[in-house]
Amino acid sequence: MAKKTGRGKSWCPVSVDLLLEITQDILPLGKNGWETVEGRFNRLAESKQLPVRDGDALKRKFLLLKKHPKPTGNPDLPDEVLRAKRVQKEIDQSVSVLSLGDEEDGITPKMMTSPQHPHLSPRADDSEELGRTGMPPSELEALSAKVKRARQDDTSCGLLSYTAKKHRSIDKYIEGASEADSKASPDMVTLILYLDERAAKREESRMEPV
Repeated sequence: MAKKTGRGKSWCPVSVDLLLEITQDILPLGKNGWETVEGRFNRLAESKQLPVRDGDALKRKFLLLKKHPKPTGNPDLPDEVLRAKRVQKEIDQSVSVLSLGDEEDGITPKMMTSPQHPHLSPRADDSEELGRTGMPPSELEALSAKVKRARQDDTSCGLLSYTAKKHRSIDKYIEGASEADSKASPDMVTLILYLDERAAKREESRMEPV
């Protein structure tokens, strides 16, 4: 059986204090974190003439300190053990903060994305707005031209008849309706024309000699 030669490097209070100070400053997470602790520890240890150590040795020492149980019959823990437990708590808190940040980065883009509503896109046949009569401007213009022609026929004798006067008032109404923004029934103008024509016929029948 091979005999072990030599002993491991013992930890002096100065080395432990340096380890805890560096670990608290870096808060190592994983292998890369402890490699950073190793590089800084050995650089400062050489300047203080302390033994250099690898990252695994530094990590093992820190874990032994932070897992140290309370001594039997003594409620007080050594100072280096209390410091190690506080450093471990800071490491755990940093892990929680990083995890929360990753979750927020995954959720925020979805929340900021505007929902798409393709069915709300304007159609080609809806490009012409409807006025107060519920009719598009093109139909209003055609109806206005029809009324104007009827008015000209009625004024061929130089005098405006009752029907011509009504046609003129309807024409003005149509021109004003084409500029209005509110909506109404598209049958309004047709209904007015129908009623006015009936009234005009009754008026003309009364004016005819018996």
